[in-house]
Amino acid sequence: MGVDWGREVVVVLAGTVDLIQRLGDGERRVRLSAGRAAVNPPGVGHTADVLQPGRALFITPRPGTEQAP
Repeated sequence: MGVDWGREVVVVLAGTVDLIQRLGDGERRVRLSAGRAAVNPPGVGHTADVLQPGRALFITPRPGTEQAP
């Protein structure tokens, strides 16, 4: 089993967010609450709307990952 470079796992530990993925044909929203997770594909920009404050864990198995402002 190899490393799947570029995919990012988003795990919500507490609270609720809408993960917003910026796709070529628009946006996709995924609602995540505590204990839920989503995978962001390589090259897909993303942000989140916080609906209920909490904590999230972002896992990206790739050296040189950049963060947009």
